[in-house]
Amino acid sequence: MIETYRGVVFPWLCDQQGHLTTSQYMLMFDVASYHLLDHLTRGLDEPATLSWADVRHEVDYRAEVKVGALVVVRSLVTRLGGKSITHRHLLQSTDGAVTHAELQATTVRFDTAVRQGVAISAALRESAYQSFVTLRPATLN
Repeated sequence: MIETYRGVVFPWLCDQQGHLTTSQYMLMFDVASYHLLDHLTRGLDEPATLSWADVRHEVDYRAEVKVGALVVVRSLVTRLGGKSITHRHLLQSTDGAVTHAELQATTVRFDTAVRQGVAISAALRESAYQSFVTLRPATLN
């Protein structure tokens, strides 16, 4: 896993009960996703029209996040499909002792010029495999 987000839970990010709001969990996970996908595509010689489109999010909330908490998101790729990538993000205490929430997301490689999903390139597959050694070759189809 790589670190993709680090932050502080300020009072204005919390609800009337004093814990992090759902919208802020999603914002942290969204920022983490951008960092993960940038990590995978940095340096690849691909058309500028290639981007990403989220198609699925599944969130498990495990432990409340209170005002003043220092948090980190750690992320990894869990699956590569023909056009999509599945990634997992853990929102944790900075020491990793508490996992506050987990996001499992599926994102499609998207060409903004033609407005549709496109195949994941061999170079991107290799980048994912090199970056995340826990990703087994069998999941790279």
